[in-house]
This record gives sequence, structure tokens and C-alpha cells, in this order.
Amino acid sequence: MQILRLIIGVTALILCVFISKRYANKQKDKVNYYNSLLTMLSSVNSELEYRKRSIKETVDIEYLSSDFAKTIYSVYFASDKAFFPKYLTSYEVEKLKILFESLGTSNLSSQKIMITAYISEYEKIASKLSENNTKNASVIQKIGFFIGLMLLIMVV
Repeated sequence: MQILRLIIGVTALILCVFISKRYANKQKDKVNYYNSLLTMLSSVNSELEYRKRSIKETVDIEYLSSDFAKTIYSVYFASDKAFFPKYLTSYEVEKLKILFESLGTSNLSSQKIMITAYISEYEKIASKLSENNTKNASVIQKIGFFIGLMLLIMVV
């Protein structure tokens, strides 16, 4: 009976650590998503100067976030519904849809103004997310460990 309690307690500890680690990784994924978005916008902004490649060719690069790469592929290269990760809010998704629909649809000067505005806005968001992620990731993992440890002690 004591061994069964120990097994249940250790399982609860492992589960709590896993859940907290997973949550911390989702926050990191969101930071990487926004950093990839900034990379893409900077690339498009620099291409506007030279007009060598189309939007599709410009955005078809390697990204830090695999979720962002899926979004880009679904928006520009696939014909089915656009992919947006679940960790984005509906407001963020709508803003991104508007951004992707408006790229390449107006003249050069208004495109540069729009992209520069988006870059400054998303830089603020990315830095805030990165700062929060740095602060919260280790705390979240420690809380998960201590909750699991508490459950282990209660069960045993």
C-alpha cells in the first residue's frame, strides 16, 4: 500500500513539473512567434527599397518559430484556411489577418509607413512578452515543482 502511494505521489510530481514546463514553453513559443513576425516585416521592409522579389518570395525564409512558418505557408502558399496558433488571442489573430491581407496591396510609400508602424508596435509587444517570459518561466516551473512536491507529501 505504501509503494502505491509513493508511485501516485511521484506521478503527481512528474505531472505537475511537466504541465508547468509545457506552460512555460508556450510562453516562449509566443515570444519566438513575434520575433519571427518582426524578422519577416523587416525583410519585407528592406525588399520594398529594391523591389527585387515579390511578397511570396520575400516571406519564404527560415523562421525561428515553426508556428510562424506554418502561418506564413498557410497564408501565402496554401489555399485552405490560414493557420494561427492557439496561444494567440482572437484580437491578435485579427490584427495579423489584416496585416497579411494588406501587404503588397498599396503603393511603396504607404507600404513603408504601414510596415514601419507594425514593426514598432510588434517590437513593443515582443519585448514585453520576452521580459515577462524571462521573469515568469522559472517561477512557473518552480511553482509546478512545489505543487507536485506538496501532492507527493500529502499522498505519502
